Amino acid sequence: MALNKTLLYQEIYSDLASDQVKDAASHEPTAGNAIIDQLSRGILAPVMYDSDGNPLVANQSAGSKLGIDQLISSVVDRTIQHILTNLQTSEAEDQILALKDQVTALSNSVLALNSKVIELHTKLVTSHTQSALDASNILTMITA
Repeated sequence: MALNKTLLYQEIYSDLASDQVKDAASHEPTAGNAIIDQLSRGILAPVMYDSDGNPLVANQSAGSKLGIDQLISSVVDRTIQHILTNLQTSEAEDQILALKDQVTALSNSVLALNSKVIELHTKLVTSHTQSALDASNILTMITA
């Protein structure tokens, strides 16, 4: 599965440059100027979210750290979303279903082999018991 890097970069840039930016935790748009504009002007929204989805107040930490954290969150979020979209649209689902069918077939084969082993074990025990009875009968006839 090859990633479409051009599409990924376009999605990341449009996410970072749009007026509605999705935070990593809730995937809800946050109002305000684009992150790129905020960074270039040194302005950050009063409430932003770190990569773990925890709300941060702009004066709680350095503004550049919040902006970088938001950039990283957006890039990671877009990259993961792009990979998952690629998996869904590629033949991966068909391959997973085919593997599941193979695993089911192998499980059925193992169950059939297990039944055959039990059947052979039963025959072996029956044969052993019959041999012991025959030996006992022969011994009884000799001693009689």
